[in-house]
Amino acid sequence: MEDETQAAGEHEHEVIWPPNKIRQKVTLGGRISGPGFDAAVLHHAEQETAERLAEFDDKLDDDIERIVMAYAVMTGDPDGDSAAEMRDAADQAASEARQAGFPLLADICLSLANFLAIEGLAAETRLEVVTVHVDAVRLVYFRQISGHGGEQGMELVRLINEATAQYRK
Repeated sequence: MEDETQAAGEHEHEVIWPPNKIRQKVTLGGRISGPGFDAAVLHHAEQETAERLAEFDDKLDDDIERIVMAYAVMTGDPDGDSAAEMRDAADQAASEARQAGFPLLADICLSLANFLAIEGLAAETRLEVVTVHVDAVRLVYFRQISGHGGEQGMELVRLINEATAQYRK
């Protein structure tokens, strides 16, 4: 009979269950009961993370507002000295955006800051390239595009980098 069962394709299999070493690590060797985490600690960590992100968002809001305000001044007086304020705001926004999970916005702001560091450009040229950057900042920031923005985000950064590369020495 056993030969007939095996001939029909049924074989006896032994199931081997390896020891669950991950559970030991997650529960700190059994010192934490339940599913392997302390819900109160997790809740506290989530609250702290949310508070830190809110701080980054507030700082990022301020830096974006500084960029937009400096741009408004620059459009009224292209020869003025609003570029230094905008460069500082763009540099700060790049740092805040990267930490808050907006790498696309960070890349655009960093490009703006680096472009504003270039000396000897005509005011009209500077304003034209700054306008491209500020429009991109507004688009990404106000639409809350997180991450790298997919293919369109990569294309946007590529085009901005092309626009500024010709002015770098």
